[in-house]
Amino acid sequence: MAQLSDDCFRPGADLMPLLDALTLLEQRLDAVVGTEIVPLKMARGRILNEDLVADMDVPPHDNSAVDGYGFRWGDLAPEGDTRF
Repeated sequence: MAQLSDDCFRPGADLMPLLDALTLLEQRLDAVVGTEIVPLKMARGRILNEDLVADMDVPPHDNSAVDGYGFRWGDLAPEGDTRF
C-alpha cells in the first residue's frame, strides 16, 4: 500500500503542539450563546441546554438492561481460581 505524503498516522509525522491547536480552534470556532425553545420535531441535531429528567421511573421498578454478572473485587480469591 502506498504511503501518503500527508498521512497523519505515519511514524515521525509532524505534530502540532497542543497550545497551537487550541489557539487555532479558538480562532476558527464561534461560541454558541443563548438558548432557544423549539418544538420537539425541530430539535433533531441540537444540543440540550440543561439536563432532561423524567418525572417518573420507567419501568417503575429496579431494572437492569445488561446481561451478565457483576462481582466485587474483594470476593475474588487473591491466588488462583474463585469458585462461585
